[in-house]
Amino acid sequence: MAEMDNHKIVCLFFIMVMVFFAGCQMPSKSSLLKTESTVNKENTKVLIELERAAIDRWNNGDPTGYLELYSDDFTYFDESSKARVDGLDAIKKMYAPLTGKIYSGRYEMINPKVQWFGQTGILSYNLITYSKEEKVTSRWNSTAVYSKYNDKWKIVHSHWSFTKH
Repeated sequence: MAEMDNHKIVCLFFIMVMVFFAGCQMPSKSSLLKTESTVNKENTKVLIELERAAIDRWNNGDPTGYLELYSDDFTYFDESSKARVDGLDAIKKMYAPLTGKIYSGRYEMINPKVQWFGQTGILSYNLITYSKEEKVTSRWNSTAVYSKYNDKWKIVHSHWSFTKH
């Protein structure tokens, strides 16, 4: 008799487990995509804010806003570089003479877009800078490749070129 009661208890237990799991659903592919999309939207805002903060400092004579974002193995191209600039130390040397010499009244970051590849975001945009007299001083195409290092976004590559117009 006790053996029969144990059998009923085991059967009831398995029935309860099956009912429980029947109520649990695996997330659908669309809900996973929504979650990823939400994360990418949040990270897109973060990258654009980081870039704007670095530009704000740059336009006030302080290149360290960018230097703090660059990874140790950072690479760089712009209109003034004869070849690719490799490494944080090299870009620090390149920026040192510019400290305190670049000032802009304001700027416009036009059409920023981030393309996502896992934990890497490629930010591209056009930048127009203005003098304090509101005259255009420069027009740039910019690309910055951000990657996550120890929960911090770092720029691993940056490319600046003049906008053709």
